[in-house]
Amino acid sequence: MKTLPYVLIAGHGRSGTNWLLEMFDLSARTFCRNEPYGIDGSPLAALEHDRFVKRHDQGALDRDWDEAVQWTATHMGERDRVITMPKDHMWPLARTLGVYRMVRGPKYRAALSTVLRHLRGGEWPITRLVFNHRRFEHTLAVLKLVTAPGCADYVLHHRPSVAVYHIMRHPGGFLNSWASRYLAKRDTEAVNRLNQARLHDVVREHPHWAERFGDIDAMGVHESELWYWCYACETIHAAGRDKAHYMPIVYEDLASNAAQVIERCYSFCGLPWTDAIRAQVERAAQTSETIAANWRSRLNDEHIALVERVLESSGLKSLWTPEGMASASSDDG
Repeated sequence: MKTLPYVLIAGHGRSGTNWLLEMFDLSARTFCRNEPYGIDGSPLAALEHDRFVKRHDQGALDRDWDEAVQWTATHMGERDRVITMPKDHMWPLARTLGVYRMVRGPKYRAALSTVLRHLRGGEWPITRLVFNHRRFEHTLAVLKLVTAPGCADYVLHHRPSVAVYHIMRHPGGFLNSWASRYLAKRDTEAVNRLNQARLHDVVREHPHWAERFGDIDAMGVHESELWYWCYACETIHAAGRDKAHYMPIVYEDLASNAAQVIERCYSFCGLPWTDAIRAQVERAAQTSETIAANWRSRLNDEHIALVERVLESSGLKSLWTPEGMASASSDDG
């Protein structure tokens, strides 16, 4: 199969990356992959060292990135969204007869894999049982990589033909969602140890961050998470802001102007935009504006002060002014 075109969705978890992937999946011409690096055996998983931190030595990405991405763009995985929309590259009969659901479902796939060995594991090649391979060559792969400033920086500097969509959520909204949806289900001390180790890793690669972080080992879990948010968002934004293939998206702008923002996203990579897609985008966004604005009533005063301090330090504060949101995802970037 020939080299397939792809785009990246970059951003922090709990910042709208899932929503953005869902909106791209509405197109009949996209093939969406959700965090494939989280699957054992994925070639992108082998690049984890280069994912969380921008490395001065990007030799592994120089050597392996293109092959890993092309492998990923021609495979399906257990972490991917279930395809619910008609796709140009999917056999209509396979959809009607439920063949896709059989290949996608773990129980059916386990049974099929006793005969079709390539269906084993958490990630498997696209199969001719479901996909028209000739049409698949004209599909746009959409790869969602969260907490991946190292990978996004590399693509922005070295792959000018690849569109990078960088979605950023106000750190207050991010922290509120992260604390309630992620941290609440995990051991706080364990998460903080990992956060602190990650910040120390940043400082080893970029010593100037040491002064901004301060005493990493004295940080609580909310502070350590916010400082990595700051590092990751700044790193990607700095790499992309002067690049024609970079589109920053402010989550709060998407929440209040979903159809306009997604239409610009489609135009940015040449996907057709239809009234039917617009209607689905508008339905999906009906409650999002309220969710985007409720963090101030849910965070305590200490965490709000922390959010404001980190945001002030980040240099990204202007993105959440009316002028910033109007320009962040404008046609000319």
